[in-house]
Amino acid sequence: MTIQVSPLRNVPEDFERYVATRERMQEEIKFRRERQWNVFSWISSLLLAIIGGTIALYSNGRDFAMPHKWLLAVAVALFAIFGIIRIRHDRSVSIFYTEACWSLDEVFGLKFDDRMSKRWHLGHTGFLVLMAITTLGVIWCPVESVSDPAKNRKEISMDLVGVSEPTNSTTKRQSDKALKGKEAKK
Repeated sequence: MTIQVSPLRNVPEDFERYVATRERMQEEIKFRRERQWNVFSWISSLLLAIIGGTIALYSNGRDFAMPHKWLLAVAVALFAIFGIIRIRHDRSVSIFYTEACWSLDEVFGLKFDDRMSKRWHLGHTGFLVLMAITTLGVIWCPVESVSDPAKNRKEISMDLVGVSEPTNSTTKRQSDKALKGKEAKK
């Protein structure tokens, strides 16, 4: 990508053209940076929704079938890859226009405080990678949740006594007799 600008000289007539050109380039830089943020927020929202939905399904005792896990994992990977490519593209275009602004500034001996770092950093892209890995982990490695604390307390108290929860009326009577027998021995 190249910008064809007729040569500017450090004279008042060219300064007006410089101001208009620089303003247009700044608008493009702003547009690219806003689009980076929009892509990042859109994809991170999708990944968070997938994490939340997956946890909600697992907490209700449901699991995904294997084809659905694969389908969801591929969708997460595609979202992350698309986001990283789009964010890096917009960043490179933004850097290009920023450098063009700097070259125009040098003609008039001006320096503005809008120079961004040229080195690659992990801001948006690093966080998207981290979120994608977390989402894949939630999909493939579900954690058992404690859905009914009262049930768990009942199981623990029955284990302390040494009696398991009865399954039908006959076993309930047998466990009641065993419980009364243990209490009588004390």
